[in-house]
Amino acid sequence: MRTVKFFRNQEKSFQFFRVFLRENFDLSNPDETENLFSEYCNAILTQNKKFNLTSLKTPEEIYEILFLDSLMPFTFLPGFKKGERVIDVGCGAGIPGLVLALAFPNTNFFLLDATRKKIQFIERLIQEYKLKNVSVLLSRAEKAGHDPSLRETFDFGLARSLAQLNILFEFVLPFLKKDGYCYAYKGRLSSLELTRGEGALMELHGGIEEQRSYLLPFSGKERLMVKVRKTDMCPEKYPRRTGMPKKRPL
Repeated sequence: MRTVKFFRNQEKSFQFFRVFLRENFDLSNPDETENLFSEYCNAILTQNKKFNLTSLKTPEEIYEILFLDSLMPFTFLPGFKKGERVIDVGCGAGIPGLVLALAFPNTNFFLLDATRKKIQFIERLIQEYKLKNVSVLLSRAEKAGHDPSLRETFDFGLARSLAQLNILFEFVLPFLKKDGYCYAYKGRLSSLELTRGEGALMELHGGIEEQRSYLLPFSGKERLMVKVRKTDMCPEKYPRRTGMPKKRPL
């Protein structure tokens, strides 16, 4: 994945993104997928005027910091397979879950968030784009993680800008099958956060398999993907009741 010089130009951003998609993802209809990303960008900018979906204000920022950041780890991680189930915990405006659903149309994505307006925003996009591989879940992770129809039923769990690792893992791992994977998108990671995260995984029955850093192509910001494998079923008490994972982190 090549890095380009920093720029703030909408057309250059879009053209770079088009090439990136075609070079790295097996899309049956690249033109249609590119158009959906363009519409998605415009929808975020429009909705931002009504309530705060993101602090980003320009198309260039959205293409880089939301879309490219969601997709870049899958230039070095294996892609999702047909029929696999992926949950995005704390999906916000659909990042990274909806972005990945556009790139992997044969994989089933479930987008979980506790904010009704954000879920309603995603629901409208699902209907407008006629997406068959995306479902939304309006709930807190602490509650949904104990739902028998969701608990330990997913092949992959995603989390981006959600919480410190020890909290994030308590939110995500209860959703995963044994030998499922959690992909945690992070910025720079301190040794203290990593140590606490590893301690939480001992309790939740998981282990870090890989950490891979990468640079965003326009700004050069450093990002990190933490890949965790779930080694056994989580103890039944996790996740703890609403608010406890943050109030008393593992």
